[in-house]
Amino acid sequence: MTTIEPEELEARIEQLEAEAELDEASDKIRDLTEERDELKRRNGELEEKVDSAKDVVNELARDLNR
Repeated sequence: MTTIEPEELEARIEQLEAEAELDEASDKIRDLTEERDELKRRNGELEEKVDSAKDVVNELARDLNR
């Protein structure tokens, strides 16, 4: 059986903790990236609706001015 020195064990624990923090940060980045992409998609949809509404308003204004 191999004996692990306390210093080695402490270093390994710190390494595992750092890896766990990195994994959590990576997950958070992935989640935020997905959320950003969804917001961009919805923003694009809203911009299309706004453009369509502007077209309708402009058409109504032209009709009123006739």
